[in-house]
Amino acid sequence: MNKLAQKCPLCDIEVDENKRYPKYVCNECLDSGIFTKEGKKIKYFNIGLYGGIKNEVDGKITNEVIYKCYVKEVECYTVEGRFGGIVIQKAAD
Repeated sequence: MNKLAQKCPLCDIEVDENKRYPKYVCNECLDSGIFTKEGKKIKYFNIGLYGGIKNEVDGKITNEVIYKCYVKEVECYTVEGRFGGIVIQKAAD
């Protein structure tokens, strides 16, 4: 059985195809860290079962969600997944 695949836009490894999120960053790249432009570490999480995004920067929950982030020094952006979760995609070239 062949699964359809696409490539992580940062490291070029094969990931499961997702037509809704064609530039999603793989977990291995995300494990290297997600940062603000200033180099502060960001952690994203859902507010509750029915959606919403919150983030913490350097361990402090912020009132504003930071949608623009950097993974491996590449500009990315954050969206709430269609069925929950957080999806980080590479920004347009």
